[in-house]
Amino acid sequence: MPYDLLILDVIKSLAGAFFGATLAFAFERWKKNREERNKRMNCCRITQFGLFCRVNTLNNILRQYITPQQQNLNRWAELLPALVVDEQPGIPLDELSFLLDNVEPNLLRDLYIAQTKYATYIQIIRTRDRLHEDFQVDCKKGTAGENDKVVLTKLTDELYDEIQPTIDYLTGVHDRLAGFMGKFFPGCNVLTFEMKDIEQTMKNQGT
Repeated sequence: MPYDLLILDVIKSLAGAFFGATLAFAFERWKKNREERNKRMNCCRITQFGLFCRVNTLNNILRQYITPQQQNLNRWAELLPALVVDEQPGIPLDELSFLLDNVEPNLLRDLYIAQTKYATYIQIIRTRDRLHEDFQVDCKKGTAGENDKVVLTKLTDELYDEIQPTIDYLTGVHDRLAGFMGKFFPGCNVLTFEMKDIEQTMKNQGT
């Protein structure tokens, strides 16, 4: 084989190997980017669902327990204990750290605040329920005092004062997350969050 043809064959072989390696590298990079995108997108969906469930729980409490006693001057004593879901879908804050690198750096902070606001409200409910139960026992014993009324009144008023702002905050964060997803994950299915959805969920649960 002439020397120049041999050189050409070598060049072709090297070029083919380089092109093949480049394609393989590009494909692997595309695959990893897609996997990372899907992981982040699913993480956002899980977070949306977690927020939805929390708001749905609060709306159930508002409708079943809070609103019926709204005008009752004795609601501090007559407001019944609320049945609260012990476990809610998790909000994976650690896996949402990528939000800090995008145009919504405050969204991760607000998701944490939303989670904390919900947990705080549920803690107020459970504290009041426990004290309300103790108050009923003390009433039967004739040992209930004025301080019991003061504490129960304060906790009951907190339930009324904080529930709607908490719902509004969680709903607002959910909507901001949906906007983020629509912008950074084009074509993904974003969960909607409308009152008709919440009402339908309540009907499906038989509440």
